Amino acid sequence: MNDDAPERRDVRGAARLLGILALPLVVADQVTKYLALRHLTTGVSRPVVGNVLRLSLTFNTGAPMGIPVGSHGRVVMGCLAFIVLCVLLVLLLRSPRSARVLRVCLAVVVAGAVGNLIDRVARPAGVVDFIDAGIGVHRFWSFNVADSCVTCGAIALIVLLGRSGPREPGSAAAPSSGASQPGRIV
Repeated sequence: MNDDAPERRDVRGAARLLGILALPLVVADQVTKYLALRHLTTGVSRPVVGNVLRLSLTFNTGAPMGIPVGSHGRVVMGCLAFIVLCVLLVLLLRSPRSARVLRVCLAVVVAGAVGNLIDRVARPAGVVDFIDAGIGVHRFWSFNVADSCVTCGAIALIVLLGRSGPREPGSAAAPSSGASQPGRIV
């Protein structure tokens, strides 16, 4: 294969990654939300690891982290989530075959976006959040498996893109293999 040829896109591989990685994450998100709805009561916390980690059922009709977005928050956030999901899917499907780590990160974020979009469409009460972490009165906002996917995938993408960004000419990090070439994402 010619090194100057554009990298081949692998739509089948991207679709397979969605089935192997994203789909089980979406299922895990929905199953845990179902269990939270079935076994938890709003306003009642169940300790898991003392007061540091507990299960507390809440519903989020606003933006991530409970940021209010008005009376039409469910519709607004649902539309935004759908648009972001479409962009992520296009990026995943257009990513080169060699960009394996990038594709995994995108698939994880897609899984989280799908999980929360399902809630925004199917649950008028809002997105089901039930994981409550913090120390004493200093609590992180409640979250769920989908939120964890979006957060972890996005952080991994930021780190990955930061590491693979353009390098200055003549830098000591001149790669010998194609794995770390400037502008190429592993």
